[in-house]
Amino acid sequence: MYYIKRFLVQTFLRVLHLLFESERDRVAFLARSFLLDLPNVTFLQIGANDGKTGDLLYDCKRQRNWQGVLLEPQPTVFTLLEKNFPEDRYTLLNAAMSKESGVATLFQIKDSEARWANGLASFKKESILAHFESGYIPRKLSEEGIRIDDAKDYSDCILEKDVKTISFSDLIEKDYFPAYDAILIDVEGYDFEILKMLDLEDPILQFIIFEFKHLSQTDRAAAEDLLKKHHFITVSGWSDTIGIRGGSYLKWFKLLRGLYLESREKAIPKNIALPNSHS
Repeated sequence: MYYIKRFLVQTFLRVLHLLFESERDRVAFLARSFLLDLPNVTFLQIGANDGKTGDLLYDCKRQRNWQGVLLEPQPTVFTLLEKNFPEDRYTLLNAAMSKESGVATLFQIKDSEARWANGLASFKKESILAHFESGYIPRKLSEEGIRIDDAKDYSDCILEKDVKTISFSDLIEKDYFPAYDAILIDVEGYDFEILKMLDLEDPILQFIIFEFKHLSQTDRAAAEDLLKKHHFITVSGWSDTIGIRGGSYLKWFKLLRGLYLESREKAIPKNIALPNSHS
């Protein structure tokens, strides 16, 4: 039954893509629609940053029926996270997810602590180097009045910092929550490694989102295959992939119908009147 459902969903999405050439991110719509329809949600967010800025699901996480654990290893950013999620129903950990609990090296941009900069912190040095080589980081630093010599070794612009880590098994043993309905991942190129650490067989887990834009094509495909192996239906947008498991045919019908109506509305210019249905 899962394979039939996945085929129908993916076929509908392909048809929708052909009908409406829209920049609208279907991931955002499907993610919010699916999660807000759940009666209660316990979530784990890995790489939470400040939990708010540019966060696809911030409004969802602030719902009264949501509770969860948010991990963020950068101390300065963690202070902002504490301000944004002060309630007792949230457990905030100044740590990163890793295979083993302990300490690991996090790579950060040395010359800026702006939101765009701390959002690029990663356990993969090559991920930050790619942003330097693409010109993105030099341009953003230039906007702050910081110039970088084009011939300079970009490694000199990267700060290495030891941060606390916790394994998924140790996190579960802490018993903050016995299980999670949703897991949210944004760790700048380390997302596939995180997926491999999780207990994807847990039947309570219904929703996963991870960022793929910093992954190689091979790792992105492997990450999606891993979710499909555990019976998640995957849908990708501009930079993120969601995996949804356990939705009934009726629920998927409602999700896809809502996406169709949203796409249709956006595809029609506001200054063009629709023909009268009785004509």
